[in-house]
Amino acid sequence: MLTKKIYYLFLVGILFPFSIFSQETEKEINASIEEVRIHLQGAEIIRTDQVTLPKGKHKLVFTGLSPKMNPSSIQISTEGDDVNMLSTTSRINFLKEKKESNPAIAILQDSLLLIADEIQFLADQEGAIAQEKSLLESNKKLSGKEKAVDFEQLKATAAYYRERFLTINVDLSKIRKDRAEFQKQQRKIQQQLNEFNAGKRPTSEIYLALNCTQNVTTTFRVRYVVRDAGWSPIYDLTVKNLTEPIKIKYRALAFNDTGIDWDDVKVVLSTADVNQSATLPILNPWFIKENVPQVYAYNQGRLNNIQNSNVYQKEKKYKDNSRQQSDSEIQLGAPGGNVRFEEIEISELSSDFEIDQPYSIPADRKPYSIIVNESELPADYQHYSVPKMDKDAFLLGQVVGWEDLDLMPGPMNIYYDKSFIGMAQLDTRNLSDTLNLSLGRDPKVLVKRTKLKELTKKQFMQGKKKMTTAYRITVKNNRNRAVDFELLDQIPISKLKEIDVDVKEISGAEYFENTGKLKWDFKLQPGESKTVEFSFSITYPKDKEIKIDKSRKVVTPRYY
Repeated sequence: MLTKKIYYLFLVGILFPFSIFSQETEKEINASIEEVRIHLQGAEIIRTDQVTLPKGKHKLVFTGLSPKMNPSSIQISTEGDDVNMLSTTSRINFLKEKKESNPAIAILQDSLLLIADEIQFLADQEGAIAQEKSLLESNKKLSGKEKAVDFEQLKATAAYYRERFLTINVDLSKIRKDRAEFQKQQRKIQQQLNEFNAGKRPTSEIYLALNCTQNVTTTFRVRYVVRDAGWSPIYDLTVKNLTEPIKIKYRALAFNDTGIDWDDVKVVLSTADVNQSATLPILNPWFIKENVPQVYAYNQGRLNNIQNSNVYQKEKKYKDNSRQQSDSEIQLGAPGGNVRFEEIEISELSSDFEIDQPYSIPADRKPYSIIVNESELPADYQHYSVPKMDKDAFLLGQVVGWEDLDLMPGPMNIYYDKSFIGMAQLDTRNLSDTLNLSLGRDPKVLVKRTKLKELTKKQFMQGKKKMTTAYRITVKNNRNRAVDFELLDQIPISKLKEIDVDVKEISGAEYFENTGKLKWDFKLQPGESKTVEFSFSITYPKDKEIKIDKSRKVVTPRYY
């Protein structure tokens, strides 16, 4: 009896605060999302709702908010002077889960429950059959010490056991097969639910205590910051022909992993810091730093990434080489899926891009493309070839005016003449007003490099050898318009005193002694050909052997 009294006292002690709390009048507000300002890391959510309130004190509860909301970022405003806000708090409501907007999710979840029931039924069947099999095995002893076993009885018993064990083993095999099939379907449905990012997720709520001096109908505007959202730039560059400007489509890939879908909302993309401080800024000294020049790399058989990437991920490792989270991942909670935060360099002056049409971005961690703007930029086109390394001519586009578009570092998809050329990386750290883009190989401009055997020879002199080598390069323009061409080759350089290199013929090329580079610049009319020749000699001691032709390493199959 004493135990029951203690129990009732304990129960009353728990429920008493809730009874007091329930006496307070609360009004739930399901404010709709009016605008989403997506920052590079994080997003600002702006919700609005019109509410009618009588005179007096009230508590408003804004429900259905993201569980990844930053409580310190909450800002609530209203119209007029008749509403005095007293206090604002927030909390996560684990008892009220987010309602799934996708009807397919409910169907899949019901299917999972049905499959779980089927798997349990098979497990029950398997257990019953296993008990029967165990019972049969424990009672199959037929002979005793005092009584001989009848042959006919033995024969009938053996037939019964054989038939029964066969039936049991067949049933067990069928159960295992059915269970494997159900488990396979279960995994597929679960993977699809994971793709929908479906699951039991709590929501956040904002509690607002206020006092109305009279009856009012006013609009509340709630602003807060959420993590696990962001956007990154990507560009589509299209060249239709060599007489037209380059078209550049500026796109943003935005993702939402906040737990709340953004349905048909106004979107603003921002490069500002979502956690910007209200403290007065202090101007520090401005120091000039050295800018590392870009490297023009032309790789054989690959797209030429003329713009080197300055995007990198801050990743540290422990002593055992295990991966440590990057700084940005630690700060923002490292969303799932394929999203990884990277650090890039952008202008100090932030930019906002207001998107004309509304967008819907589900909370499924996937990147969704948003068109920021489209522009046309003037460009000059030039052909470029290094026949020593690659037999083809490459088309180079030189774009001007790109610095006025507020571009950020990011990947570029390049299209030329309705064909996808490949990807390059835009590097906005370049102080030049010209953006160089490789538009791939041009099969209508032919380049041929041959060694002139009649001019290539070896001579033996007193204590030395002399090797003379000559090359001929022919370029032909099969296009119906003139092209500007830049042709590159090289003369070897000696770093040893006993080996001497003598340049003989360069056909008017610009010669760079420090690097040995030869450069020809010329214009080719439609159908016109251009031939250049260059030669050099190398003198070296006769007791040495030299190699001037470069080679590359490849992997080939070996048969035994």
